[in-house]
Amino acid sequence: MSQHTHMTFNADGTSEIRNQTTEELNSRTPDAVSSAEKIRFKRNTLLAETDWMVLSGTMSDAWKTYRQALRDLPAADGFPDVDFPTKPS
Repeated sequence: MSQHTHMTFNADGTSEIRNQTTEELNSRTPDAVSSAEKIRFKRNTLLAETDWMVLSGTMSDAWKTYRQALRDLPAADGFPDVDFPTKPS
């Protein structure tokens, strides 16, 4: 059973971090998952996919720019209605 760290952002600006199984995350109803949470989850997944580059020291400037753009998404105008950056080739 896989465990995932999940951060919930509350309307009052606070957040909560919990470990949940894949099954627990998948069982949440669509109404219980806000648009901002969905965007942050996708953003965090994309960042995690490139963590190995950081750890190996093989990250190009294009990938650094891409990762920074992902980290900046929550601060973008119109969040959570934002476009994701394009992965470098």
